[in-house]
Amino acid sequence: MEDVMNEAWDVAFDPFTIAGQEAMGDILARARAQSPVFYSSRLQAWIVTRIW
Repeated sequence: MEDVMNEAWDVAFDPFTIAGQEAMGDILARARAQSPVFYSSRLQAWIVTRIW
């Protein structure tokens, strides 16, 4: 289940597109609530949306 969540966030999180930048607030708010740490293969980095 966790792998599916990481894949979903990886697809949604793309800060290099206009659409991704416009939706950034909504994407990060959902990520904080559902999966506060996820891996972005596009950025090749872990994205941390909250500390605790």
